[in-house]
Amino acid sequence: GNWNAVQKHSGLARCGKSCRLRWANHLRPDLKKGAFTPEEERHIIELHAKMGNKWAQMA
Repeated sequence: GNWNAVQKHSGLARCGKSCRLRWANHLRPDLKKGAFTPEEERHIIELHAKMGNKWAQMA
């Protein structure tokens, strides 16, 4: 998408990158919020044991 166009058409005093990050991290409808389930926690711990701190690769 063209996030710079979103910024221009919305009249927001933010850059396109800021609009994109706001959508990706806060406004996206399918964004899962809340605590991890026990199963998710186990999976994260297993991945960390194998991969270390390579969080982007785990995601």
